Amino acid sequence: MARATLAAGCLSVTMFALSGNNAVIAWIAVVLEMAGLDTSDTSNGEIAFSAAQVFFAVVVAMDTSHRFGRRPLLITSCVGAGVSMVGMSVFVSASNGDGTLIAMVCFIGFITLGLSSLSWPYASEVMPLPIRGQAMSLATVLFWFFT
Repeated sequence: MARATLAAGCLSVTMFALSGNNAVIAWIAVVLEMAGLDTSDTSNGEIAFSAAQVFFAVVVAMDTSHRFGRRPLLITSCVGAGVSMVGMSVFVSASNGDGTLIAMVCFIGFITLGLSSLSWPYASEVMPLPIRGQAMSLATVLFWFFT
């Protein structure tokens, strides 16, 4: 049982690292320019993206985890982020800057709703108590390795 919970905790933070969140944040200006937005619209897009992240982290994620439970939010987060990434790729290919920005805002909303706000608490709760310190260290190493 300890191995299963260790794997579940490490997998939750690894999935957050593999979600592409940091890549989208690092390359947002380039992606929006590729989608056809000019420099001023790209800056506004970066601001909208950041505002959405703060909104979903503070307003939505705090309330929804108690109301709906962690597992449904983690599943919704993964599915919604995946659909948003597909939407981003379609809109960038079609040179639709506004659609790309909307897909990016949806992406960060879904990531913040579950993976970013719940993966670490979930991991710390499922790790077996006798090895929790070492297990969380392993989860942190995996997170930064995949990030």
